[in-house]
Amino acid sequence: MTVQQIRMCLEIEKQGSISKAAEKLFLSQPNLSRALRELEYELGIALFERTSFGVVPTSEGRRFLLEGKEIVQAMDALKDSFAQDTDSLLKISSVTCPLLAEELAQAISALPTPLKEIKISIDSNEDVLQNLSSGKAHLGIVRFPLSRAESIIERINRMGLSYRRWNLVKPQVTLAHSSWSEGPKLEIREIFQRGKFVGHLNSDQWENLPKISQEYLDLESDDLGAWLVQTAQSFTIEPKKNYAQADFQQIEIEQAGHSLHWLLWHANSPHEALVRAWNSEYDHTG
Repeated sequence: MTVQQIRMCLEIEKQGSISKAAEKLFLSQPNLSRALRELEYELGIALFERTSFGVVPTSEGRRFLLEGKEIVQAMDALKDSFAQDTDSLLKISSVTCPLLAEELAQAISALPTPLKEIKISIDSNEDVLQNLSSGKAHLGIVRFPLSRAESIIERINRMGLSYRRWNLVKPQVTLAHSSWSEGPKLEIREIFQRGKFVGHLNSDQWENLPKISQEYLDLESDDLGAWLVQTAQSFTIEPKKNYAQADFQQIEIEQAGHSLHWLLWHANSPHEALVRAWNSEYDHTG
């Protein structure tokens, strides 16, 4: 016997008719009648009898329905309790994003009901998409070049995800010494001689630079590095931006294309209100 069979009997009692109950349950009348006979055979009792007033429970059927209703209510309460826990737990899979903590805090403060727990994993673009697809994450944040927006939207739609354009990013280079940014141009060979790309942490040949969280030179992404190599041997820089600590500066690159952070989530997500509260440079929602 299953909970679904109990629900079936409760609906028959409510409607007073097998045909009407079948309609409410989106079943054919023969299928519902057969399911009822199988349950009665399993229990060894008759649950309903036909009268001039319609289908009514037998004495044993009334007892079954009374206890069955309690079981269904308990199951619904158990399900609701887990649904509430899901609403209070937020799992985020995101690429590296310095603005994530600040923006997340602002969005959470706008929610009517506070979250009890937040889990954040830092992943690659592909891992973020996989985590969303597998249900390991409620909210995903990816970053792709703005020039690829059309193909990214097509892929997001194929995955059945909703999206929101969030944060426009201009590619930057993080430098270890202020003297690197004094001239109008920065030679690419300086990057390869004195630094390395983010994520290439298996090399120990860059000991002449101080470490930044186990990284020496932040080119934001391998896409940016590839752009630098293919475009020119030097590039123009904009005025430097000082880091709050140490002697590190962050330099914006004029010629490199912009990239964009995207917020991704499943339709009918319990955390859609959070996404709506998220500050965005764009008003578009997919």
